[in-house]
Amino acid sequence: MKARFVILPPKSVRIFAGKIAPKVAGLHAHWFVVDNRKLIPHNTLFSVQLPKAKLHSLFRQASEVLQNHKPFQLRIIGFETDDGGWLALDIKSDKNLNRLRSDLAKKINKNGFVTKLRQPYRPHLTLTKFKQEQIAQEVKFELKPIKKEFIADSIAICLSNNFSQVTKILKTFKLSGS
Repeated sequence: MKARFVILPPKSVRIFAGKIAPKVAGLHAHWFVVDNRKLIPHNTLFSVQLPKAKLHSLFRQASEVLQNHKPFQLRIIGFETDDGGWLALDIKSDKNLNRLRSDLAKKINKNGFVTKLRQPYRPHLTLTKFKQEQIAQEVKFELKPIKKEFIADSIAICLSNNFSQVTKILKTFKLSGS
């Protein structure tokens, strides 16, 4: 199975993303729209392939790392697009986010699970994927700028679909720091 480590934004941000996504998708043909019901807004840290029997070991390792991290602030700074027709809320890169991602990956790799961190890492909350790549750029330029801040205090291990969109939360961890 493939487990996805994500930052789960606060409920208010998930609701916001679930409301804005259908508006930005509009009448354009798309593969999916994040709705905060079947597809949950999230920021992927990385994913890892593992046998289902090792899931509880993964939970334990994640817990060991996450107990040493405090909640931190993240900022949505507008919209971003990516090759393939992706449109997302752009999150400003943050040293706390990068450290958390790195610490988790190191612990998991050290204990026999293999994950590769994509570089460059571009934090975001995906809204939709258009069927025609150029539509994402066109829609982006029509949108009004968005700025929003939130506290990242929940990390989840999830399952996702073929478009890397979270469909099920397996376990959530609250950051509290020590």
